Amino acid sequence: MSRAEQVSPTAEALADWVLTGSPVAVAVYDTGMRCVRQNEAMRRLTGVPDEERIGQGLSAAVTGADVGEWEARMRRVLDTGRAEEGFLLSGRTVRDPDHDRRFTVSASPLCDRAGHVVGVCATMIDSTEQYRARERLALLNEASTRVGSTLDVMRTGQELTDLVVPRLADFVCVDLVEALLTGEEPPPGPVHGVVLRRVAHRSVREGTPEAVVRVGEVDWYTANSAQARCLATGRSALYRTMREAVSWIAEDPARLAKVKEYGIHSWMIVPVRARGTTLGVAMFLRSRRGEPFEAEDLSLAEELVARAAVCLDNARRFTREHMAALTLQRSLLPQRLPEQSAVHAAFRYLPGAPELGVGGDWFDVIPLSGARVALVVGDVVGHGLQASATMGRLRTAVRTLADVDLAPAELLTRLDDLVIRLATESETGRRGSRPETPAPPACMPYTTRWPATAVSPARGIRSPRWCGRTGQRSCWNCPAALRWAWVACRSSRSTWNCRRAASSRSTPTASSNPGSATRPRESIDCCAN
Repeated sequence: MSRAEQVSPTAEALADWVLTGSPVAVAVYDTGMRCVRQNEAMRRLTGVPDEERIGQGLSAAVTGADVGEWEARMRRVLDTGRAEEGFLLSGRTVRDPDHDRRFTVSASPLCDRAGHVVGVCATMIDSTEQYRARERLALLNEASTRVGSTLDVMRTGQELTDLVVPRLADFVCVDLVEALLTGEEPPPGPVHGVVLRRVAHRSVREGTPEAVVRVGEVDWYTANSAQARCLATGRSALYRTMREAVSWIAEDPARLAKVKEYGIHSWMIVPVRARGTTLGVAMFLRSRRGEPFEAEDLSLAEELVARAAVCLDNARRFTREHMAALTLQRSLLPQRLPEQSAVHAAFRYLPGAPELGVGGDWFDVIPLSGARVALVVGDVVGHGLQASATMGRLRTAVRTLADVDLAPAELLTRLDDLVIRLATESETGRRGSRPETPAPPACMPYTTRWPATAVSPARGIRSPRWCGRTGQRSCWNCPAALRWAWVACRSSRSTWNCRRAASSRSTPTASSNPGSATRPRESIDCCAN
């Protein structure tokens, strides 16, 4: 028995298995790129029977933009005799004409006994689910780094829309409740009858023509709209086709006109919720992409919006705290200077770095007895509510002690005692059940002035500037006729070490030395007449 006869049963069994039992879709093409054979797996995958497939090209089974490139690769296999492996083919089949699918395809040359290429064997594996899973994971990973890069509500909303267009939708808009933009606390749970304001939108088309309103404008929705129901129930809604959404779209003529003009055919409405509070609604639309949204797309959109909602709520909380600190600081600063004859005073307050937030700087002009006046400029280290609250305590204490008409050295000695007491209370709070932020360090020049030259102190601990009667301005060298004192307020985080004056007429000096600690009275350096 010849060798060919010995292997013939095995070869026939293998051929039968490839054509009928193999899970991998296989098709054989001749040198004219016409299909001459396909197995059962290929028929199931494409939905095209042999009667319509044999003698036809690849486009009879798969349609799409990538088909031409894949046919060119198959022709290159015929010409070179080298296989093409792992090409990702995107297209639609007769079996599923409404959805784009991803296929991993390979092509190998078929040779006769003489080694001449007589055809191409193409294999096709449906990798749509794996591709979509990778895309969803990549989109979620990217959202963790791109969305919420700032504590700005408008910017965060725009980052969300920039991320998902065009990868998930052709148009996305984010509408938030009015209270969110002002830092107020939205009502917990679902929202009924609120005003929504457009904070961001994005489209695959230039200029975002699908939008009914511009960014920053109020967006109105009818009571029966999907957006209103989404806000009221706190649940997402998926409308795969226009037929499913026509009931509420028809009630809004402006949106209905946009739908007809740009061919919008599929919607996803997702509530923006964080920490049990509904902040607004996000809407995803498709128009250019022919396939409708599916349940997997809705799950992805909900995950993306949920992540953005936490960032939006953080931005709201920051805005609320910033506005509260700003209101507190403005209420503590003098709105007008008192009438007095000792100096001609004027003021202007400008934060050195507004992006860092509200600080603890303050100033005051306090009328004293005998036509004297006290000038104060304070600086509490840090920003936010803690710095503003500490500023308010110190300013109130200074005014109270100044009304007693204490000498500067005695006033600052008592103020230092107050700061030590505040630091002790803060330390006690940290040891208790509820931690408390320690009082931040602060420093403050304090001077009393008889009627003479006008003085305008600068912010913080910088040397004040003074202006004489001739109008000449220069740094203030602390004349002996003036009373001057420094106070350094300490906390557990930093220690302010001030050298004690050698005599009552010494020039004050101060230095920050985190590595040293001093006794309370030695933290005061004063200069007086």
